[in-house]
Amino acid sequence: MRVYRQAPFPLTIEVKDGTPDTSYDVAIVNSTTEWGTTVVSDAEGTITVELPNYPFALYDETYILSIQTDDVLYIWNDGRTDYVEDLEVYRPMWPVDPDDPDDVKMEALIRATIDAITGGFYYTREWYEGEGLGADFFPTPALTKDVLEVWENNVHVYKKFITVDAEGDPEFANYRIFKMSKDMTAVTVDHGGPRQALAAKPVRFHRGNSDTYETHQHRVGFFPDRWYYIFLLANGYPFIPDDIKLVAEMLKKQYEDEGNIGGSEMDDYITEYSTDQFKLVMDSRAGENKGFGSTGNKAIDVILQKYINLGTHVDRLGVL
Repeated sequence: MRVYRQAPFPLTIEVKDGTPDTSYDVAIVNSTTEWGTTVVSDAEGTITVELPNYPFALYDETYILSIQTDDVLYIWNDGRTDYVEDLEVYRPMWPVDPDDPDDVKMEALIRATIDAITGGFYYTREWYEGEGLGADFFPTPALTKDVLEVWENNVHVYKKFITVDAEGDPEFANYRIFKMSKDMTAVTVDHGGPRQALAAKPVRFHRGNSDTYETHQHRVGFFPDRWYYIFLLANGYPFIPDDIKLVAEMLKKQYEDEGNIGGSEMDDYITEYSTDQFKLVMDSRAGENKGFGSTGNKAIDVILQKYINLGTHVDRLGVL
């Protein structure tokens, strides 16, 4: 099942062919989410589930959708007594009409083409973990945009999105506020006061004995040495870049005009041509994009090329 992460919000899903006027337990899970609710089908047996904005309206992810009822004799979904299906939630390249099969097909094809070359322009949640280095910064992978949750030595110490109970009271209290550094290369702590940041593990030293000042000089970084951290990070593209939207529109127009994506191989990558029983030399169709393929349009390939392998490294090195 596919749900487009586009207006109107909140997102909803519909499952047909259930038992009319029946209570169902709904569960949606993946490696970062365990969410559930109870809904009642309508008079025609359609089950409608309204999804909370966090995380479904904010991130592009795939889940397992499970729907069950106490009626164990009811059979659907390949002979199962519960309904189980993949739930794919993602932001489309342009506002898609889900009731128009041609628009759905065209967006899926163009998105897959761009994904095959660049890896895609999604905004996802990713787990990241490791030991502290004794500094005020914990380096993160490229394209990390936000800190969502933090565990410190297996203690849950931070959540960005905090739910409230029936009385309106928060269900979680943050121990500290974690955030991304200004250059978006590391996690740090919002300490709310003047502080000389520790970019590396401080050196211990001992001054001569004195009656007027401390002899031990040592500061502890926000991420102490050998403390273990687990982060849930938001990674990728909160918004589709404007030049990628332009690429999608160009490919969309080409598909509408010609019924396919990519030009003729005889036109796009000819590097040499001669006559007299002729000689034709063509550039590799993958050459422009370092082995990641081509759209068949050089102008589009040049735009896509700068996005290749952007998210495969750590920008800030840890200093011991």
